[in-house]
Amino acid sequence: MRIKIIKSLEEINTLKGTSIVHISFRPSRDDILAIHKACPNMKAIQLPPSHFNTLSLSATYYLKIVGIKLIKGNMIRIMDNRNSEYTISDLIITNIRQKIIAGESDHSIIQSFSDYKNPSKELLQFIINEIKETSRTTSKNE
Repeated sequence: MRIKIIKSLEEINTLKGTSIVHISFRPSRDDILAIHKACPNMKAIQLPPSHFNTLSLSATYYLKIVGIKLIKGNMIRIMDNRNSEYTISDLIITNIRQKIIAGESDHSIIQSFSDYKNPSKELLQFIINEIKETSRTTSKNE
């Protein structure tokens, strides 16, 4: 699972095909609209806590209406180059999937990753929900 990290408005045009974005700058409502327009199939936007709490209500409502999850969290060790990405390793995804299958609670799964700086608790919850949703969809189609 890859998270595209954008640090400025100029990077919005690099989002094509991205499903999760971390925005390092303080986005306006218009920035959120531009990001969604650039990537209509986006599932989540992550903002640092300092920006999360100051996002306009209209931007927050818009994200809810279009089904984009708003996640609070920092990206520690962001690469300095442009067009950077953060990859959540397959090992972490597999570990989460195994814990879900074993019947562990979401809280227990999140706590098991408490030593990690990335991903944040909120991002872990999003990943857990995505894995559960994918499992439900897959089992319905079988």
